[in-house]
Amino acid sequence: MAARRSASELLPEIEGLRGLAVVSVLLYHAGFGFSGGYVGVDVFFVLSGFLITRLLVRERNATGRISLAAFYARRARRLLPAATLVLLFTVVASYALLNPLRAHDTAVDARWAALFAANVHFARLGTDYLASSAAPSLLQHWWSLAIEEQFYLVWPGLLAAAWAVWRRVTAAVMTVCVAVVVGSFVVGIALTGSNPVWAYFAPWSRAWELALGGLCALVWPWRERIVGAAGLGWAGLFAVGASALVYDSSTAFPGSAALVPVVGTSAVILSIGATGAPGRVLSTAPLQWIGGRSYGIYLWHWPLLVLLAERYERTTPGWRAGALALSVVLAAFTYVLLENPLRHHPSLIRSTSRSLAVGSLMLGLVIVPAWWAETTTSDVRLSTGYVAATIAPTFPMSSLPVTGDPAGSTTTTVAPDPLALLEQKVAAELQPLIAASAQQDLVPDNITPSISQQAKDSPRVWGDGCLVEFFDDTSPVCEYGDLTSDTTVALFGDSHVDQWFPAAEEAAIRNHWKLLVISKSKCAIVDIDIVYEGTRPYPQCTEWRPDAMARVLAPEVKVVIITHWRQHYHVVDGGEARNVYDREWRDALGEAVSTLQNAGKKVLLLGDTPFARGPMDQCIVSHPRTLTSCNLDRPNHVVANAMELERDLAATLGADYYDTNQWFCAGDVCPVVIGNMAVYLDSHHINATYGLFLTPYLELLIQHLLTS
Repeated sequence: MAARRSASELLPEIEGLRGLAVVSVLLYHAGFGFSGGYVGVDVFFVLSGFLITRLLVRERNATGRISLAAFYARRARRLLPAATLVLLFTVVASYALLNPLRAHDTAVDARWAALFAANVHFARLGTDYLASSAAPSLLQHWWSLAIEEQFYLVWPGLLAAAWAVWRRVTAAVMTVCVAVVVGSFVVGIALTGSNPVWAYFAPWSRAWELALGGLCALVWPWRERIVGAAGLGWAGLFAVGASALVYDSSTAFPGSAALVPVVGTSAVILSIGATGAPGRVLSTAPLQWIGGRSYGIYLWHWPLLVLLAERYERTTPGWRAGALALSVVLAAFTYVLLENPLRHHPSLIRSTSRSLAVGSLMLGLVIVPAWWAETTTSDVRLSTGYVAATIAPTFPMSSLPVTGDPAGSTTTTVAPDPLALLEQKVAAELQPLIAASAQQDLVPDNITPSISQQAKDSPRVWGDGCLVEFFDDTSPVCEYGDLTSDTTVALFGDSHVDQWFPAAEEAAIRNHWKLLVISKSKCAIVDIDIVYEGTRPYPQCTEWRPDAMARVLAPEVKVVIITHWRQHYHVVDGGEARNVYDREWRDALGEAVSTLQNAGKKVLLLGDTPFARGPMDQCIVSHPRTLTSCNLDRPNHVVANAMELERDLAATLGADYYDTNQWFCAGDVCPVVIGNMAVYLDSHHINATYGLFLTPYLELLIQHLLTS
């Protein structure tokens, strides 16, 4: 049977759980085998809900009320000193050590973090915490702190409102906790299936974890009645450890998977004090020391790991372990020199208003420098002294000149072959320009888009909502060009087909075509059940495809242009994700092309562009005088086998295929700046500026399809 303990006696077991939680997170982030170590954050959530609810209930029972001002003053003294120091360090370090683009993003993130809204910020950006291909924010780990801070802002007022309705303290808290647990858990399950990014970051899908900790606080006085409490505690500890080892980036999380670490943590809490429970293990000196400094360790470790990765392309396990060790050292100093002195300062403890004022001052100490850093890096300009010639697209004549005969009569107009004109233009104009650009080491002072705008230079259809996002399954009506035209050209595929929208729209306007855009993120038009990330099902793609195909099969559509980021697609085989085999892709794509051809459509398989594997604006700004080091080598950045497969398939079916890489590469070099134009939007899309420049070339391709 469990024996009752005082509040002070609870500390060792709780500190031990904190220690285990932060260790699992650190090992996960450093890549040391704990593929599910992110569940340590969920352990923190349960502990926070338990401790805060218990504190508020004790205060209400002792005084008949709770002081919201005093509560927030205690939170400010506890949380803000270390947070302020780490945020300031991160802003300054990024400004001093990283390129201006990264420094700018870090300053923006710091402002959101200081305002307790980092989770909303990252969710709005669409960051996938478990499987993002973009460079991570130095403050991405702040999302979990934001959720706790939002809980601290809402929870006391919610309980106070419940106590105003119900006089019985326990009944009021129990009602609130159960309602939040049930409601938030249901929301979390739904969001994990429909929008995993918001499910991960949103407070409304995580609140149940903190509220379950609150329920533990209510059950606490009767924990000695729990039969087999010690065994329950060990089972809970095993559940937390197993999830940290077994879960990975493919786990649909939080969803129902979060039950394992969350319920496991609750079981450990309720076993505290029982004979033979895990309390003795959790109370060991190393875990106590780490747990007491877990907050600072969590704050420090992530910026250090990301800074290390930014400075060195490949980090060894030794370097990563060194970064973790440094975070522990910095946390220890922060704990002794800053956290404890301010948290227990007599003048602050005596004055709630003074504590809140100091807390506000600390927020300002972050917001003002972050605003300054954000402002000074908002428009990055390079000055190399080199100004490139401004290159404008040139359009060939649509037909040969009319000529006369000796008798004075005129001959009929002879229309040139658009495909022959295209090859002439590429050879005479584009290839020499690309070859010269591949040798240029200086970034042009007149580069366009400007350095700060390159990552924003996306096709307009994305802003118009035409690219169906991951978790939607219906394309909106997206028609451009001459809407009265009898000739419709369709762009059909994933986000890579949208790269061609700027050129296709301009060509449609010039030639009085209607342009139809049907595209969905990371979703192929082929009939293959692909997965989203890891082994996560992607039913929205399967559901989108039939209606999308039906709209492209409409009678007015004459030409269908298809492009995919083929190498990104995976299927589940034996419980594991693998690339789609060539034969699978060929058969499925062949079926889709045949369906379109049987409906009388001209089909163009447009070869994909080179992919960069990294944000090129970051490379350009970091190499203003060594630009050639950013250029892509064709063998490693062009998927030749995928191109050959689609070329052969097109030849077999009588469709058209075109290799666009000659629009980007000369020989084996694909420059990232051509003329004065930056080429890439991100790691695998071209930008709208260069896409528009290619209008004459795509226009000739479409003319060839319409006249052949």
